[in-house]
Amino acid sequence: MWKLVLSQGNEPWLKSVNHNIGRQYWEFDPEDGTPDERAHLETLRTEFHENRFNVKQSSDLLMRYQYERGHPGHLKLPSQKVRSEKDITEDVVANTLRKALRFYSTLQAEDGQWPGDYGGPLFLLPGLVISLWVMGVVDVVLPNEHQKEICRYAYNHQVLGVYDWSGNNPLPPEIWILPYSLPIHPGGGVLAPLTKDQIAHLSLMLDMGYNGSQLWDVAFSVQAILATNLDDEYGSMLKKANSFIKVSQAALLLSRMPSDIIGQAITRDQLFDAVNFILSLQNDAGGFPSYEPTRSYAWLEVINPAETFRDIIIDYQ
Repeated sequence: MWKLVLSQGNEPWLKSVNHNIGRQYWEFDPEDGTPDERAHLETLRTEFHENRFNVKQSSDLLMRYQYERGHPGHLKLPSQKVRSEKDITEDVVANTLRKALRFYSTLQAEDGQWPGDYGGPLFLLPGLVISLWVMGVVDVVLPNEHQKEICRYAYNHQVLGVYDWSGNNPLPPEIWILPYSLPIHPGGGVLAPLTKDQIAHLSLMLDMGYNGSQLWDVAFSVQAILATNLDDEYGSMLKKANSFIKVSQAALLLSRMPSDIIGQAITRDQLFDAVNFILSLQNDAGGFPSYEPTRSYAWLEVINPAETFRDIIIDYQ
């Protein structure tokens, strides 16, 4: 069975100035679960597949089932019907908020965050797989069970007969993402084999989403919980969230940062990675690109599929 692993990390080359707090990734254990539990997960998969064109969001059912195994019955809350405005009383609203908070508390991880995927898989997954294949490390980075789930995800979400894009050019996403994802030399060809630094990134390939989204999500969740005026009843949930914020936030640097950066709720690992990443991008002229070194031709912009974003195929100073 699949298990969501949180705030852990023993992989080689993995670096963290935050003891991996907030990290989340899926791990497969073939020995985990009873036959009935495995059969239930297959039922969830089948139901999602059969309704994939009507309900495209998985609702994190695997994660919820994992949490429910540890807290039986906590996710099964009775609903309260409201048939007219007359039924909306202060008590009804308060009880509804209590049920919502009770449900939300069952989804909170032990480290204080509320896990969720913010990975942009439909956009990033093809480029990731292609890049790993070019480097010859698909089987090293992606175990067999992960490869099976990637194929399952692509099959469930692919758009048959229609290109899911703006229509600027007659190229499918798998083609236009190639020059954006692969390390192409300006003179053509692929970069040299893996260095010690690219290897260091392999340990993070299984991570879900972006580093920093977890702290962002927790900060907004705390604001919403406080707005219910029921914080006295759910103090334990807020304490866990507060602990996560204190451990994750780059508090010592906030006084030196502009307000717009503080608002992004940056994490310590995110700041550590960002500073080192930015310094590595500085070019001979002293300038910085926004995302990666400029390493190909400007004419590649003709295959840009986005009408709302210009100049995104290669990066600029």
